[in-house]
Amino acid sequence: MQRGEPVALFTLVLYALALASERVPRVRAWRAWPIAREVHPVLVVTLAAHWLAHWFTAVSDIRPPRFFPCLLISAAFAIPTALVSRLRPRRIVAGVTIAVLAFLGLADALYFRFFGGILPLLGASNAKQAWEVASSIVALLVPRDALFVVTMASGIWFAASRPDASAAATGRPRRNAYIGALVVTGLAVVVLILDVQSWLAQRHSDKILSWRARLHQTGLFGGHARDIARLVRASAADRKVPPPEKVEAFARYLAANEAKVSDELFGIARGKNLIIVQIEALQQWVIDTRANGVEITPFLNRLRRERAYYFRGLWDQTMVSPTADAEYLSLNSLHPMPDSAVVFRFANNDFVALPKLMARSGYSTLSAHAYERGFWNRATIHPRYGFATSYFDREIGKDPKIGWGLGDKQFLLRALERVDRVRSPFMAFFITLTSHHPYNYLPPAEHHIDTSGLPEMLAGYVASMRYLDEAVAGFFAALSQRPFAKDTVVVLYGDHESRIALDRTAEEQARRTLSLDAQTVKDIARRSFATRKIPLFVVLPDAKEARTFDQVGGQIDISPTILHLFGMPKPRSMMGTPLVGDGGAVFRGEGSAVDGERFRLADGTCRTLRGAGLPVSECESLGKRGDEQLQTSWAITQYNLAERLAGERRAAR
Repeated sequence: MQRGEPVALFTLVLYALALASERVPRVRAWRAWPIAREVHPVLVVTLAAHWLAHWFTAVSDIRPPRFFPCLLISAAFAIPTALVSRLRPRRIVAGVTIAVLAFLGLADALYFRFFGGILPLLGASNAKQAWEVASSIVALLVPRDALFVVTMASGIWFAASRPDASAAATGRPRRNAYIGALVVTGLAVVVLILDVQSWLAQRHSDKILSWRARLHQTGLFGGHARDIARLVRASAADRKVPPPEKVEAFARYLAANEAKVSDELFGIARGKNLIIVQIEALQQWVIDTRANGVEITPFLNRLRRERAYYFRGLWDQTMVSPTADAEYLSLNSLHPMPDSAVVFRFANNDFVALPKLMARSGYSTLSAHAYERGFWNRATIHPRYGFATSYFDREIGKDPKIGWGLGDKQFLLRALERVDRVRSPFMAFFITLTSHHPYNYLPPAEHHIDTSGLPEMLAGYVASMRYLDEAVAGFFAALSQRPFAKDTVVVLYGDHESRIALDRTAEEQARRTLSLDAQTVKDIARRSFATRKIPLFVVLPDAKEARTFDQVGGQIDISPTILHLFGMPKPRSMMGTPLVGDGGAVFRGEGSAVDGERFRLADGTCRTLRGAGLPVSECESLGKRGDEQLQTSWAITQYNLAERLAGERRAAR
């Protein structure tokens, strides 16, 4: 059994007993049953909410919520039922409430497995994106999710069924039962409100750094209440202009934390063209790895060995909006918001992004993605980033389709044809698509690597990475035929980790099939922080030899690195640093951090990258640095301060 399952199953038994009790003759023969029948729907809703909150934490491998606080908060969600005075309508309200809560529990469980958080009930834009990746989310269904569906069905049954025909309570007893249920649920609502107010008063309540820790405190539905209150407050705060002294404090922080950067490689690509390819779900562990003795990415491996600058200390820093977060990080050098997509919530910001900086230096700028222009709000956000032209499926085409849209092999070639039409120097930004979770889109004709022996999703991922490698090889071959190839720098990087988790059987299969050590396979199976590394390649047009860089960094450092190579100054609003020299650190929005060979988990635990424990004190300074950087970055986004702090305007608009 997983953590929390025994308690969850105990709450299920309580719910089932309450649900069935009215059908038991001995219960109906009880003298007080006519009165108990009046409050029975309220009790059933309370126990249903309690059970669902516990089952969500069990299937999500989260510590179970505290039993009695969760029970009391669950009672708050029975108040719509308690407000109805007549028994038949009360049962209908109760049944509908149970069905809705069960549906929400299932939606949250699936959303949590994919995005690492609970469904943002006030974040309609994020919810829409969740619908767009429905195939990926549905692929994460597990057999235990059936209990959510069973609970939904029980709610519908309760609403449709009629109460037993035993004598009903009348007069004062019935009125007292009604008032009693109303008082108890009303008190529960008061407790919930006080909990939300107390939490909002805490320092870090403006951001959810770890849903695992938060949901342990109040349970799933109490967590939703906190989240709704936080988003309402954040929405009001977004419209405020920070006081001048606060802006000055941010400016002082940025000035004080300007890293001393080596002059090494500065300006080595000055005046060159630039093509950036953001690759869907490419993780670092696939580089140089073999499946059944065959290289997964032979072309990328050759690039690494023969001509690329290869940065192997890069970490995935994305949060709840993975691909959009990767774009925001890599182009703006700022952290994504931990609870909502910047591209929706702050779409009207004045961004100081890489394409805008390149355009101001005389570059033509364009972006291309073979999917809908509205996905992650790209048709709106890319011009705000500084792209003069953007091409989507309408312009590039949808066929031959693989998975979501045009296959990457054709996409990269067609995107390159768009580059043919612009004047040099140019900056082009391509976003691939085919290697998308759940990695089951490739037709048999495109499976060019033996994945036998691997579990299904991991086999699909490995095959997708081989397809992607072939697409990149075809792209470089086509680029080499262009007259501008001799003056074009190509940057390749992965947008986020693969979101593949393996059970013990699948882990053993992977260990036998992949040329990885046992610890790495274990980390992949557990989606350990240690495997959330992504590769970054920089290929100069006249490179004669390869070079590997070990500096620790993240996607936030990609734009500063490109600006450094192109001999352009980094604006102060960009929080990353060029990935040259030594050292470095990377911080993630949920509180984890990496510095050299140690890393700090979101709960404050300190370990080596190989998992050995370290004293918490060894990571305290790292956690403090991360918190300062994250809070400053989030404020820059929230208050639209990038241009002001970059020195490009004197006052906030």
